[in-house]
Amino acid sequence: MTKAQARPGLAPQRDQNGQLVLDGEGQLVMQDTSPDLRWVGNGRVIRDNKGNPLKAYEPYFSSTPDYEDEAELVEQGVTALNHYDPLGRLIRTELPNGTFSSVEFDPWQQTSFDPNDTVLDSAWFSQRIDYAGSDVALQKEKRAAQLAAAHANTPSVVHLDTLGRPFLSVAHNKTTTNEDEYIETRSVLDIQGKVLAVIDARGNTAEARTYGMLGQSLRVTSVDAGDRWHLRNALGQPMRTWDSRDQRFSFSYDALRRPTDRTVSVAGGPEKLLTRILYGEQLDTPALTNHRTHVYRAYDGAGVATTDAFDFKGHPTSEQRQLVSQKTSQPDWSPLLGTSTIPAMATAAAPLLDAETFSASSTRDALGRTLTALSPDGSEVTYGYDQGGNLQRVTLRHRGGPTVETVVGDIAYDAKGQRQSITHGPVEAPTSTTAYTYDPHTFRLQRLTNTRASDQALLQSLHYHYDPAGNITDIRDAAQQTVYFQNTVVEAANSYTYDALYRLIEATGREHASDGTAQRTHDQLPVGPQPMTTDPSAMRRYTQRYTYDVVGNILAVQHLPSAGTGWTRRYQYAEDGNRLLASSAPGDAQGVYSHVYTHDAHGSMTTMPHLAAMLWNHHDQLEQATAGTTTVHFQYAGSSRARKYTQHAGATSEERIYLGPFELYRKRVNGDLDLERESLHVSDGTGRICLIETKTISDGATIQDPLPIWRYQLGNHLGSAAIELTRAGQIISYEEYHPYGTSAYRALDAAIDVSPKRYRYTGMERDEETGLAYHTARYYAPWLGRWTAADPMGLADGLNQYTYTKNKPTITTDPNGNKGWLSNTIDSFPTPSSPTSELYPSYIIPQSPQTTEVEEETEHSETATSQTEDNPTPRKKTDAEYEAEVYRELEHQLEVEDADHYNRPLIAEFLPLIGLVDLPHDAGQLGAAIELGDEQRARNALTQVSLDVIFTVLDIYTFGGDRIIAGSAKKLARKEAQALTLSAKGVNGEARHEAKAAVRSNVSSTASEGVPKWVEKLPDKVRKQIDKAQLPLGGETPFQPALVTKRGKVQVKTAEVAHGPRQGEVGRVDTEGRIWLRDKPHAGYPAHWDVQMNGGKTHQNVGFDGNPLKRD
Repeated sequence: MTKAQARPGLAPQRDQNGQLVLDGEGQLVMQDTSPDLRWVGNGRVIRDNKGNPLKAYEPYFSSTPDYEDEAELVEQGVTALNHYDPLGRLIRTELPNGTFSSVEFDPWQQTSFDPNDTVLDSAWFSQRIDYAGSDVALQKEKRAAQLAAAHANTPSVVHLDTLGRPFLSVAHNKTTTNEDEYIETRSVLDIQGKVLAVIDARGNTAEARTYGMLGQSLRVTSVDAGDRWHLRNALGQPMRTWDSRDQRFSFSYDALRRPTDRTVSVAGGPEKLLTRILYGEQLDTPALTNHRTHVYRAYDGAGVATTDAFDFKGHPTSEQRQLVSQKTSQPDWSPLLGTSTIPAMATAAAPLLDAETFSASSTRDALGRTLTALSPDGSEVTYGYDQGGNLQRVTLRHRGGPTVETVVGDIAYDAKGQRQSITHGPVEAPTSTTAYTYDPHTFRLQRLTNTRASDQALLQSLHYHYDPAGNITDIRDAAQQTVYFQNTVVEAANSYTYDALYRLIEATGREHASDGTAQRTHDQLPVGPQPMTTDPSAMRRYTQRYTYDVVGNILAVQHLPSAGTGWTRRYQYAEDGNRLLASSAPGDAQGVYSHVYTHDAHGSMTTMPHLAAMLWNHHDQLEQATAGTTTVHFQYAGSSRARKYTQHAGATSEERIYLGPFELYRKRVNGDLDLERESLHVSDGTGRICLIETKTISDGATIQDPLPIWRYQLGNHLGSAAIELTRAGQIISYEEYHPYGTSAYRALDAAIDVSPKRYRYTGMERDEETGLAYHTARYYAPWLGRWTAADPMGLADGLNQYTYTKNKPTITTDPNGNKGWLSNTIDSFPTPSSPTSELYPSYIIPQSPQTTEVEEETEHSETATSQTEDNPTPRKKTDAEYEAEVYRELEHQLEVEDADHYNRPLIAEFLPLIGLVDLPHDAGQLGAAIELGDEQRARNALTQVSLDVIFTVLDIYTFGGDRIIAGSAKKLARKEAQALTLSAKGVNGEARHEAKAAVRSNVSSTASEGVPKWVEKLPDKVRKQIDKAQLPLGGETPFQPALVTKRGKVQVKTAEVAHGPRQGEVGRVDTEGRIWLRDKPHAGYPAHWDVQMNGGKTHQNVGFDGNPLKRD
């Protein structure tokens, strides 16, 4: 049992004898522990005789830190029930809501049935399908059952080759005409298990790879993203890369092998210095400001970023940013070449920089949580935490003023860490309160309400209904009135229908009648007054249908309003890939596609019907777009946008500068500053909760006493900004959306002087100049329902690199532009975590896509996904993360090239958490700590693992199908330890053997795929040897040379690893690297199994008959 502190509140009452107090119905009697703390205990886990978990109960609140074993407490709530076969493989999971999933195994395939596949045999279905009453909620539940029934018996199948490796996955879909459709995805593997090619269901090779003799990827060919070639140095670090845009990149490093320079040459032209990084050792007195091993200054794509000081844990405490003076192109830092001192570089860079400097600072507590964040405008945001470490309140001193104002008065959580309520404004006089209700069986969001405090008006009352697989089937907003228009009842309700692959195929909702028949394009829906004084009931219902090809490309969107004429947009794609060639315009006949799109060699759009030109920088980031007489330019600090500069016809220009949570907007007419507005984003730990705007210059005159306008953001389950409120609770704007993000209805109170709402669908910024939404790594076209560029993470989010969230826009978001994930407001099993690392975004460190906890569905196997929400607000990075971010910025896909197709995205996701530290250590200790879920122990180990060790592992070790991310790392979501999970597995025999029992139990409980196929083939005597050694059998992976510790130093054995196979030999190891297969005779022994014994110093050679071997 483990317990953690929690804020005072209700907990089970005990009598004077320490016994639990029960009421007349046998229920626990609760009492308020105030002012004493509560404690959160983990629920009981019941296991079978092999250690496999059968049941796992919910966490609970307690009034004592003592050990408790009463069933009323430790068996509180609901639990799933797991069933295993004699080999310990999970074959059936009975869920608390009456549904179940199952897995069937045979020697050549694995068939997985999710709760929708088995719905007809479930109690959940029988409880709903025969309902004939008038209760709206129960009618919606019946509809969910009817929709799920259409998906019955459509399992996913993974086929295995003779070595037990998955090479073919078959997804079973049912079309709208109830015809069966089987979608096949194939992988071509070499003898070592490395992926040579991935072939999609259209027969196109989505990606092909060429490897060197050491197993490193030399060339990657993508049907969508073009070609890339790589050349590395002896340590595996990139030296040169080439791509199909005829760009050649060169990398430089200092003596500690940290990245310093990156240059590019285009079409054989002169080299251009893109990035230069300076480290603290170059300062005269780095120890005084804790700069040793930390980044001091970075010259990047937006200007220069300087960290003035760090705290003792390596968190930046004071930062500065200068932007480049040239606003229309990426800077060339070549004048810095030939300079070696900080003053000389500053002198050489000065002509390229603006004189204006933006400063920011922050403070943290001993736990590393952000306490205060000071923005460039002098605003200070303060974060307060409850006794359990959860964010509880947020206050603000705006623009350095003396008054402390409350932005968030209180946030309450349940024992599982799910948010129960949030109070906007001070508790004693709030603006409004949002409350959350969850399904007691699935923990999915069931109802979201927002109540205005001034008049207790219900502003939001969203009711959610789901099918067994978690797809939202209906949403009702009971706070909005039902209206009657054109003989139609118009409710504020949405219904969704999915195919058997859970792609959205039909949606219904309401929209404003004035524009209900117009085909949505980049032009946004006109904003109406709020309330609609001309016709408040001018609303109509709509139905929108989507059809897809076998790889997820949208073939057509059909929009049917309840009255009037609808429209249909059809799409045309390249035959050899997924690039959009054209779409039909309004009035086009069948087979005619008037809207044409073009792409560059990397698959980025270069023209769209409304954009005459789209230029992309060297990192495949949109740099310039031209729409008519307007041209907009973008500059980036790493992977985050730092400036947007718009040139209009005539002498008018607009500039928006992004500095973490602070934005500065300036409009100039004839070169003179006409308008200036400051915007401050305040986060509540999950995203933007309030946007505070202050107009400082109007009509060229400085405003002496500027008045800030608070814009509270009330979102839905996707984080889309639905309602904006003033501090007094007055509605500023209201918006409803179609499923893929276009506006269905917009209204604005014109009496309030605010700028147009920019952060809209899923909380992301929509650029008015282009109509595109900025999602960090890419730009999204909501009217098309797809990205404008190929995924910079390659196949991380599926074989089709242009689909938005795998066509699941009702339940999934993608704020980072590279991988869709579920919001924790609808995720059935959220992972509570302190949001403090997300609160204070850095001003100088380039922002990278957020690390998310993912048990991801791969392209080769239909493994269920379980993702939790990370904060879409960019978080603050340490300098160590920045070093890794440089690799990401400088080469989007480089870090993932050494890993095979399964874990390639995971390494790139976790790489930014790896930094330079001083002391090398046994990486196996880290692996064991991660497997145990021991966060503190993992953190301690992490701080002692050297960067050289990690990069060597990443570069040399080829990861296979090991499902380590599925279990242990899931417990440490978004933590530094998770970053090294994959790396730690390359250390054969070095894991902490005293953790073996817990490791074995943990692996068994989390690996839904059960014991690997190769384990099934072991003779009984071999299995007994393994059992005697207490070895976990949780996965398999191709073997490569690993790291060993010798005399306290970490080194690479290039000839033969101690107690392991020779370099280049092929075998399969378990999750700790303590058993492998010798496929051919070695060192006088015939082919055999090597079994690492306890202690890690000896191993047993075991023949295939199960008997120990002797030399021939």
